[in-house]
Formats: sequence, structure tokens, C-alpha cells
Amino acid sequence: MIRNGTIKMEFIGRKTELARLREINEFAQQSGYLTMITGRRRVGKTTLVKHFIEQNSIQSCYFFISRKQPKILLNEFVELLTEQFPEISGLQFANFDGFFKFLFQTLERNNYTFVFDEFQNFLLNIR
Repeated sequence: MIRNGTIKMEFIGRKTELARLREINEFAQQSGYLTMITGRRRVGKTTLVKHFIEQNSIQSCYFFISRKQPKILLNEFVELLTEQFPEISGLQFANFDGFFKFLFQTLERNNYTFVFDEFQNFLLNIR
């Protein structure tokens, strides 16, 4: 579909999955909530989540977990987080424990969604 000279891809199907994400999002409005989406590779899990967040104007921070050294990955995550929370500029974390503690504290004070894509790479990185 072309609108105003730009190509806009139409999101087709996934009504059941989108309805479930809406339901989960309602739970998350009341308290912190962890959701894990699993499935075969290349079936559109990332696209589904990104579409849902965009269509529902959900405050979020998206972290892609690439296969990198943990310290490099942590620094990248802090940089992304600083874009969303400029008040933490200059804040450093010694390890992922401190980073995740900060995220959970942030969730207690704010209605915010953190997305970690390719989480299995995180497990490989910390070995």
C-alpha cells in the first residue's frame, strides 16, 4: 500500500496473537508482567511485537541481543536505555545484574515495556 509517496506494509492476520498481546498488556498496566514469545525461526515474532507496540503507542525500549562480549552488549543496552531515559545519562552498570535491577525498579515506577529479542543469545554471551 502506498500513502503519501511512502510504501506502507500491511499487517495481515495474527488477530489471535494481537488479541492475546492486548490482554497481556492490560495485565501489565496493573503490575509488572513478563511475557515470553517463542516459536520457530523466521515466522514473524519480532514483526508481531513491533507492530503491536507501534499500533498501541506503548512506551518501550527494544533490545536486540546479538552475539557479543557481555560488556560490549551491556554498554549498547545502556546507550539505548539512555535514549529513553535521558536522566540516567552517565549511569554505568558493572554487570547485567545491576542493569536488570534498574529495569525492574523502572517498571515499578513507570508503565514501560522492555523487549529483548533473540534472548537465547544472551545465554550464550554470558558463558
